[in-house]
Amino acid sequence: DRLYGSSGFGSNDCVPGFLARIFQHEYDHFQGILFPDRVESPEHLISEAAYQEMIQNPSPKFSHPSRPVKSDRAVASQ
Repeated sequence: DRLYGSSGFGSNDCVPGFLARIFQHEYDHFQGILFPDRVESPEHLISEAAYQEMIQNPSPKFSHPSRPVKSDRAVASQ
């Protein structure tokens, strides 16, 4: 995963892996970008009820987020 700045260019020098996702998520809040804006397809979103079910009945299928997210440029062009 990479951390993207306002210029749209990624940097993997500063923050590695999952920590980069956390930093990106928080940076997006400052930029007015919400998580659903970065999701590649609405099919990748789930309801609160489905999320609670997933937590109550864990499955290896959902144990690691591996779906890509949209870049700043892709979000801006929406």
